[in-house]
Amino acid sequence: MLSPDGRWRWDGTEWKPEPQSRSQRFGSWLTTAKGRQERWVAVDGTMDQQIALMGAAGFQVTSRSDDLVQLLRPKVFGGVVALLWTIFTCGPGLVVYGIYYLAKRDEVVTLRATPEGVQRFNGVR
Repeated sequence: MLSPDGRWRWDGTEWKPEPQSRSQRFGSWLTTAKGRQERWVAVDGTMDQQIALMGAAGFQVTSRSDDLVQLLRPKVFGGVVALLWTIFTCGPGLVVYGIYYLAKRDEVVTLRATPEGVQRFNGVR
């Protein structure tokens, strides 16, 4: 009998690790149309479980198909951090934090369903 995540096999007396392929352990590389390589990493659970976990972490679903989901976590302005930088640097800290905030990007996570399970790619937008 195989465990729900597919990593353990019951032999009647104890659970033993199931051998996994290299792509399941370390992720698989995908070359995009622009020639950039992306690393996809296997994650535990079903697609809906991963969406729920990412939603709890502040991500919002931006697009969804049968086998691909894209989630976005928008950048957040840290008012307390900006205030502290302003106080401790007597003013210029606010300018520095403003530049940092403008350079910061939204975090994007793409989940895809494969026959081996769910895989995740982390990126920025």
